[in-house]
Amino acid sequence: MKKIQELFDRLRTETGSDFVGIAVTDGSHRQGRWIGASGSQNDRYRHMVLKPGRGLAGTALLTARSVTGRAGSGQRASGGTDCPLMLAEGLSSAAAVPIRYLGRMLGVLYVGMRQEHEYTQGSLTVLEAQAESIGGQLRDGRFAGELHRNHS
Repeated sequence: MKKIQELFDRLRTETGSDFVGIAVTDGSHRQGRWIGASGSQNDRYRHMVLKPGRGLAGTALLTARSVTGRAGSGQRASGGTDCPLMLAEGLSSAAAVPIRYLGRMLGVLYVGMRQEHEYTQGSLTVLEAQAESIGGQLRDGRFAGELHRNHS
């Protein structure tokens, strides 16, 4: 098993989530792409483009802050029913956390549950610590070879 897939699987287990995905930004931070996931029901996430302000992940990218959402909440600004990834994966609750390294935005860590779940400030703090660790790994190029092979 590849190292990056092991990271996704470990994060899904540690967070007790049904889905975990990571998107990385392009150099301009105008968009991003999903580099992988664990617990996905299909591969539609791979074809989605992360756009600032669109859905939970896009909101986290735009604001550089952690955000949460629930399906059916009707909250367009914070994702809710307007979140493409939640719809594609059948998620009822989700959280998106910015991945940074030395203050530079690198991407978004996205976790979700297919049943109602409230992501508390405590759980967001844990996710933010994990995102910080991931930022260092991405910046160090630890997964560069795998990312290039998977998305060429």
